[in-house]
Amino acid sequence: AHRLGIKSPLGAIPAIVLGAQAVSPLDMASAFSTIANYGERVDTYLIERIEDADGNVIYQHQVVATQVLEPALAAAVVNTMEKVITRGTGPRADIGRPQAGKTGTHENNTDTWFVGYIPQFATAVWVGFPDSQVEMKNITVNGEFYSRVYGSTLAAPIWNEFMTIVTADLPIEDFP
Repeated sequence: AHRLGIKSPLGAIPAIVLGAQAVSPLDMASAFSTIANYGERVDTYLIERIEDADGNVIYQHQVVATQVLEPALAAAVVNTMEKVITRGTGPRADIGRPQAGKTGTHENNTDTWFVGYIPQFATAVWVGFPDSQVEMKNITVNGEFYSRVYGSTLAAPIWNEFMTIVTADLPIEDFP
């Protein structure tokens, strides 16, 4: 997990693969980005470029990629996560282009996730209460009533709405 880009401290417990420890949405997007890049990790950064009033570039972030996962293994994960959208729990995230992702729901519906990626971007959506574990039930969002929420019913549509805007003028690319 740390090699993929997660910076949060993690204990060595078997249930970690099931989401038994908390990580930030930024960590999740970073890790999924590494998978989307076929095992090449690029550290997250805030500022890509700064230009002066005349358009001269006075700062340009230099991206450094480090291979941290075998490309064939990452390709298998990408292929599997593409099926989450087409045949699994994530069809409400479908933005009509090559994409992959994973839904997630914490026990008692206290947190929902959708972390997804296209070849150019990875985005994580988390829905929950930041200060406590509050069960999300009997709520209405955008006019739709939910007796219980899941990553597939709440986080995935938010991801879809956001990524539809992000990709509006972005060329469609396919995974290698």
